[in-house]
Amino acid sequence: MTLSPNTQADDSLESFAAASEIQLLVFDTHPDPYRVPIWQALHKASPSGIHVVFASKNLVKNTQHSFFEQSKEDLEGFPHTLLSNERKAIFWKWNALSGKGIRAIIKQLQPQAILLTDLAYKFNAVALLEAKKANIPVHLRYENQEETSSKKRSPYHKWFYRSFTRFYYIGQLNKQHYLNQGIEEEKLIPARFCTVNHFNDLTKAQKRTQKEISRGGYGFEEDSYIIGFSGQLIPPRNPAILFELLDHLPVALRSKVVLYFAGSGESQANLMMLAAQYYDKYETRSIFTGFVKPSQMAQHYLTLDMLILPAQKSVESWGATVNEAMQAGCSVVVSNFVGCSADFKDWERFEVFQEGDVTELAQKVQLLMSYERNFDWANERLKAYSIENCVHQILDGLTIKIPTLNPSTLSPLKP
Repeated sequence: MTLSPNTQADDSLESFAAASEIQLLVFDTHPDPYRVPIWQALHKASPSGIHVVFASKNLVKNTQHSFFEQSKEDLEGFPHTLLSNERKAIFWKWNALSGKGIRAIIKQLQPQAILLTDLAYKFNAVALLEAKKANIPVHLRYENQEETSSKKRSPYHKWFYRSFTRFYYIGQLNKQHYLNQGIEEEKLIPARFCTVNHFNDLTKAQKRTQKEISRGGYGFEEDSYIIGFSGQLIPPRNPAILFELLDHLPVALRSKVVLYFAGSGESQANLMMLAAQYYDKYETRSIFTGFVKPSQMAQHYLTLDMLILPAQKSVESWGATVNEAMQAGCSVVVSNFVGCSADFKDWERFEVFQEGDVTELAQKVQLLMSYERNFDWANERLKAYSIENCVHQILDGLTIKIPTLNPSTLSPLKP
């Protein structure tokens, strides 16, 4: 059910509120592909108990490819209101998303609790203030990491945080951020960063077959070792270091390596020039897939043996592709600027290197190349980072009992 911020929508909201009791009203900036599955799962767990209000259909404007573009079908499976609160401004400015329509929605739905997912826009502040006026408890699941938090913003955060009843943290850095801001630990609940597991219904044999078909399509040798990068090809993410890596690997290992870039961006032309140079130098092949929607990435992860996220700056507040790659059984190396490194650094096939240190990166890669491919190595520990677990934790924060969910039934975002 999609509602618009107009008189007709107000009538519909009154009917919806009369028909069911809203336990949780979510205010989200936009249909993010990593949050929409959570809202879908929450609705399945507690039918008619959740309603999501999106400030904008697409937060990212004027880009050739946006990870946030959603079709109408992607938003099926949970009740929501799609506002048009974006303003003609740069989208990381405070006033870019207004608070239009929020008071009326809260008044009509009268939820038991409200959940915010961001604090960067006026939209979020208005939702918080209107909730407090209505004496409705407000919860927060905000992907803010301690390492990326500006000291100048600390008073801003502390002022906002006083108004929240509960805080759902996505990982260890997020938890530490809240503790550093003076939040009591009893208010903190783990609702960790999670991604749809596209491999739940595949057997090991099926995964192996799909991997072989994909690799065969590229003409890879049987002993080829595929090292991949996934995401925007831009300087802050430093994909070029994968070529520098080749200079630091022993010949016996380097001869097996194929580099695989899944994504697009301003650095692609330069990377393709480097690919040609390194093919001439070492005969190392490089694959460029171009832009890939998150919902289509599963096959690419099965193709890889290892994923590297070498971010130079704090552009990876978490690093969603890490969760997805481990679900496919890939080994992973990340720089210390990738937010999830604090959670996964002690895992068996996960390594962290100091940003820009290609010698250390090569050492980590050599270590992980010694492992045989195991599609299931991370499965057990990733249960804490599943959509099912996230939903349980959010609803536990509302003291709602729910039945066991089968994560394989969750609707992934469609291409």
